Amino acid sequence: MINTFTQMTLLDNSITFLILALIILSITSLAFLIYYKIYNKKNLKQSKLIPNPSNIAGEGGIVFVISFLFFYWLLSNSKIFANSVNFNIVPRYYIFFISLISLGLLSYIDDKFELSKKIRFIFQLIFCYISLSALNFPILDFIPIKLEYLIVIFVWVYIINTTNFIDGLNGVLASNGITFFIGSLIIINHFNINDNYFILINFITLVLIISFFLFNFPKPYIFFGDTGSISLGFIIGYVIIYFFSIDIFLPVVFLYIYPLLDVSLTLIHKTFIRKKLPWARLFDYYFLKPVINNYKSHSFVTIRIILNNVISLIFLILYLNQENNKILLVLAILSNFFLIFYFDKFKKIKA
Repeated sequence: MINTFTQMTLLDNSITFLILALIILSITSLAFLIYYKIYNKKNLKQSKLIPNPSNIAGEGGIVFVISFLFFYWLLSNSKIFANSVNFNIVPRYYIFFISLISLGLLSYIDDKFELSKKIRFIFQLIFCYISLSALNFPILDFIPIKLEYLIVIFVWVYIINTTNFIDGLNGVLASNGITFFIGSLIIINHFNINDNYFILINFITLVLIISFFLFNFPKPYIFFGDTGSISLGFIIGYVIIYFFSIDIFLPVVFLYIYPLLDVSLTLIHKTFIRKKLPWARLFDYYFLKPVINNYKSHSFVTIRIILNNVISLIFLILYLNQENNKILLVLAILSNFFLIFYFDKFKKIKA
């Protein structure tokens, strides 16, 4: 009994140490990037104007991708997790990592050389299609498998670009990412999903986004850029579809309501009312309006999104513990609609 208790204590201490080491290493790597890009330059003062690209490290995305891959390799090969990470649960798990690396490199090239949007879109479709082999199908038995593949690819690419679109204000992308992965871990715990491969993906991403948030809000010292936002969107899409593949649907809706609603309503308005292309850079997303039209600050918007996301998490917890009361899902969606229409009040007044 004493030996068993001692082993459990040592295991808990080792996990705690790894978590702390992961957090410290993540924060340190971002801090070093900021120092290397900004503070080692002579006579460079941090501007009060936000954002000011000359005073902000723009390579946060590539650090995110490299750190994610390194931390996953480190933890999955550690003595604590090596025997419990069962890669056999997921078919061709390595395809997920290959696609993540490929999308990260493609997005980094795009950050540097501004690739055609059509080329980006085509490669996103290709990598999401390839990554289907890293998931279990079928998800819905009543849909033909080829049609299901098509739907999943569309949903995945849509989530990737939604994540990229909301990377416009300090802390907005990171705060939504933090909410998503906290909620994901809540769902994992509630349904006792004992897949450490999947748990590690969620946990590592959460740690990295929290570290990024510390340097991105309220004053930005680092940006994700397309490299980070598209890679993060790919991971978020994978997590959502993974949940679907194990018959968890409605709880997942709570995790990413605001970004999907804001972007979807904006695209509908842009495409069908303003007759513009969906990818036209009009900066017309609802969360941008208070800042773009000089009514409010970045912090004003981000704090309200954070509060709204906390409400969504509370509704998720209540939903999971009250026998899937769908009224709570409706209330969560209405809360997000309310915030969107609140931001819409700050639209530009025509002269």
